[in-house]
Amino acid sequence: NLKVIGEDTTYTIRKSLKVNSKVTTQLFSYYLDLSLFDLGPGDRVEYSFVVTDNDEINGYKSTTSSKKVYNVPEMDELDNLLTDQSEDLKNELDQALQDSKELKEKIKNMKSSLMNKESTDWKDRQSLQSLLDMQMELQKKIEKLQEDYEKNKNDQENFMELDEEYQEKMDMLQELMDELMDEELLELFKELEELMEDMNKNDLLENLEEMEMETESMEEKMDRTLELFKNMELDQKLENLEEQLRDLKEQQDELQEMTENKELSPEELSEKQEEINEKFDEIQKDMDEIEKKNEELETPRDMEFDEELEEQLDQDLQDAKESLDKGNEKKGSKSQQGASDKMQEMADDVS
Repeated sequence: NLKVIGEDTTYTIRKSLKVNSKVTTQLFSYYLDLSLFDLGPGDRVEYSFVVTDNDEINGYKSTTSSKKVYNVPEMDELDNLLTDQSEDLKNELDQALQDSKELKEKIKNMKSSLMNKESTDWKDRQSLQSLLDMQMELQKKIEKLQEDYEKNKNDQENFMELDEEYQEKMDMLQELMDELMDEELLELFKELEELMEDMNKNDLLENLEEMEMETESMEEKMDRTLELFKNMELDQKLENLEEQLRDLKEQQDELQEMTENKELSPEELSEKQEEINEKFDEIQKDMDEIEKKNEELETPRDMEFDEELEEQLDQDLQDAKESLDKGNEKKGSKSQQGASDKMQEMADDVS
């Protein structure tokens, strides 16, 4: 039995599973593709198993397992989860880039060292083995990076509403991720391992020359990948900022209506206004972070928030709170309207 519980709909699905009726104990597994249910933030899936015997004479008897629940995180939880995932991915990618630069430098130094020698020795073998070990570690990091990105991409596609432009960037990033460690470079390292048996200087130099060029190409791919990733991260934060501003405007409009209709006491109105003010404080922190991330780009965008508008909005929010504290709903309502209008303007500027 499977029950899907969503914001707009709830339904139950019953699925029969084949078992071997000739044995009393057996293991079974069943794969459930949750993407088929179009789950959104805050939705959940409850499931349990029912086993029925074949005692037709005395009447069929059933037993039901305990209920298990899969919860899709709420929107704010999902935002935090995806933000953490993105930050981890960016750090992994940045570390892989630094490692590839170090690998390229070691290849270059190894090549230079061999060129200045008449013949190779055991120290050279050790240095080459160190190169192979470094390559293996880098390959593991890239494979983990690819797996983590695929999970992040699936989470976004399954639970977030993505516009076509952002989806195209995600697909492009997937292609770049898949190409980070190409087959030609892997073949060169495999060849190097074989060449180490004879340690022929000329053969090794030829291999290292090709390897240096391929490593340079890998570094450039990583650099492009990291820059695209940072741009996508910025795009997502800007989109989240717009949503936060529009959502906060709706909350401010609702509170203004309550203020005008005197649906709550001045103390309750003031308390709710304080909650809105605190949410805008958090939005301002997000705006500061967005500006910081923009500066981290190789080519920062021509993007500046309207500081004067932000200060005026902040002042309207403070005035609304102070007026409500004094029991002046009329003046408080006017300030609330001003705050709402400026939230709308800020959201439009971001979009």
